[in-house]
Amino acid sequence: MARSASFQAMRTSIAKSNRSASRNRNLYPIQEQATLMEIWDYVPCECDSSCTCRRLGCKRHWKLGEDLTSAEVGPAFLRMFVDKGRHEKLRGWVSGRLSIPDLAPPRVQGALDVLRDIRENWDELYAEALSHNKTLVCDDWQTEFWRNQWTFHVQRTSVYKAKQFCILLPDIGVPYDIDSRTSILNSIGRDTVTYSELLGRLRSRVIDILESEDQSLPALRRLDAPQEQLPFDRASVSLRREGFDYRNAYAPAERPLSRIIDKCFYRPGNREIDRYRSARSPVTPRRQTLFPLSGRGKRIVLEDYDGGRRVRWGNTRFDLPEDLIADILDNYFRQCRSWYPLGASMDDPTSGGLGQYVQNNFRGLTPRHASAIAAIMVQDGLVEFRGRRPIELRKLDIE
Repeated sequence: MARSASFQAMRTSIAKSNRSASRNRNLYPIQEQATLMEIWDYVPCECDSSCTCRRLGCKRHWKLGEDLTSAEVGPAFLRMFVDKGRHEKLRGWVSGRLSIPDLAPPRVQGALDVLRDIRENWDELYAEALSHNKTLVCDDWQTEFWRNQWTFHVQRTSVYKAKQFCILLPDIGVPYDIDSRTSILNSIGRDTVTYSELLGRLRSRVIDILESEDQSLPALRRLDAPQEQLPFDRASVSLRREGFDYRNAYAPAERPLSRIIDKCFYRPGNREIDRYRSARSPVTPRRQTLFPLSGRGKRIVLEDYDGGRRVRWGNTRFDLPEDLIADILDNYFRQCRSWYPLGASMDDPTSGGLGQYVQNNFRGLTPRHASAIAAIMVQDGLVEFRGRRPIELRKLDIE
C-alpha cells in the first residue's frame, strides 16, 4: 500500500489474497465470514461530525459483539489465523483437557500465548473493547488502555500478538504474518518500532489514499469481495458453533478495516510454488485433487476424515493424520530458512531427506509416500519448494 496506491491496485491485491486462500485447505475467507457473523457487530457510527471518519463518509463501525465469552472468541481466533490441523490440540491445551508440553512447538507457541491472554484477562479486555466504538481512521482511535497494550516491538514479538487485536478491535487492529509484516514496514518506514506506531502510520496512509482518490470509507470496505474468488460454503466453516446459522453468503458487503488493510499487503510465494498452487482448482468441501511437485504422475486425491485425510494416489492408499504433518513440521523441518531434500526414491532415498524421515518414523510408509505428503504440504501453505531434479523443500516462516 504505497502512498500513491490506487483503489484499483488495492482491489487487485485483495483479490490475489482471496484467490490464494481459495487454494488453501483452511479456506480463510470462509473462516473470516464465520467469525464476522459469530462475534462482530456492524453498529452505527457514534462519532461527531468533526471526526475524520465522518468526513470520509462513515456511517457504521465494526466492533466486538455483546454477551460473548472467551470460550466463544477463542475458536473465532483459531479459525482465522491458525491452520486447522492445530485447532484441537490448542483448544485442549487452553482448556486443560490436554497437558501442555514443557516446550510447545514454535509454530503454535504464539497462538497459545494469545489464547491464554484472552482467557485470563477476558473481563478487562472485553470491557475495553465493548466501550471503544471506533475505527482506525477516527481521531480518537486509541485510548490509553489500548496504547499501553500496543507498546510491544513489532519485529521481536510473535505475529499472533497483532492478530489478537484484529479479533478484539476488527476496525482498528491490523494482523500480519512474517512476509506481510516486511511489506508493511517497507511501505510505512522500517524505523517503526511499536505496534502503536505501526497502526498510526497505517492510519495516515489510509487517510491519504482515501483523500487522494476522493473515495469514502464505505467504498474502501467494499474492495474486499471474496465471493468473486471463493463461493461461501457453510459446510467448510471450521469450529462451527452448534445451532448457529451461518447463512449462505458473504454479507454485508462492507468488510472490517482489519481485513482490507491486511489483504492489501498480500505477499505471494516464490514463482514456482505460486504457479503450482494456482494450477490447482479451489478446494472443495472435504475433497481435493492435486499432482506431485514434479508436475508429472498420477493425481493425488484427498478426502477429509476427523483428524486427518485419506490419500489415494494411483494404487497407493494411506491415511495422513494431522499429527503426522505436525511431527514433520516440528521435528524434520527444524530450521525455517534451510532447504531440505525431498529424496523420495524408493530404492535409493537421499540421506537426510524427507523420504528417509518418513520411512524411519512412520510405520507402513515408504520414501515414495513422501512425494504425496510434500505436495499436500505445499498445497496447504505449510512448506515451499524449488527445483525439479532434485526437489528441495523449506518450511514457510510462520513465526
